[in-house]
Amino acid sequence: MRAFLLAGAAAMIATPALAGDWTISPWSTNFSDVSLTLGGRAQGTAFTASQPAAGIDKTSASGAATLTAALQRDYDSGLTLALKGAFEIYHDRLSGDNYGDDVVQKVYAVAQTGLGRVEVGMTDGAAYALAVTGPVVDDETTLDNANATFFRDPSTGRAFVKTFALNSAVESSLNYAKISYYTPRLFGVQLAASYTPSEGKDVIPFLSTGPRVANRQESIWKRRSATATLSGRSRSGFTAA
Repeated sequence: MRAFLLAGAAAMIATPALAGDWTISPWSTNFSDVSLTLGGRAQGTAFTASQPAAGIDKTSASGAATLTAALQRDYDSGLTLALKGAFEIYHDRLSGDNYGDDVVQKVYAVAQTGLGRVEVGMTDGAAYALAVTGPVVDDETTLDNANATFFRDPSTGRAFVKTFALNSAVESSLNYAKISYYTPRLFGVQLAASYTPSEGKDVIPFLSTGPRVANRQESIWKRRSATATLSGRSRSGFTAA
């Protein structure tokens, strides 16, 4: 469980001035052969801003909180089965997530074997999970794939980052229900692929095609290879939708 507190000033540019990171070990207990782990993440920001516009909320604080849960069973054969979930229990207009600010961010099943890992449900696609992006100082307020912003859209009063979100990782399948496979990392190389049948968030793939609206994607395939280096990770691959 991690908690962050940032303080900064925002006029044309937001500059965090104070940051704190309090990390608490997740709570865990066992029920016979099954373990339950509960954790989470919370972030808060206090700031001052000069953005004159009629009707814009002048609140100088923002924050969000996410709860994570996992049920897992390990077998003597090396097989591990798990059910994992992430739930956004609070967010305001300036903070959110990459999944449409839904309460249910992720719910998926995992089977880990010596031949790789299979994930089924609402989870990230292979291209996003293994994507490489530039270095960041703070995960929440970074320019790339930010979860919080100090600026409001004058026309709506909501977070400006929702109007034009910078995200260098491929995330076209978001948390739609999908099937993903990740190979073991051998000699620093890992391969992955995922298939999203439709833009539906029903946990189980193929259960629903989602609302019938214009410009919806179907049969989203993602493939990605990852290569580890001594100084970090460099990854390459492609996606097809």
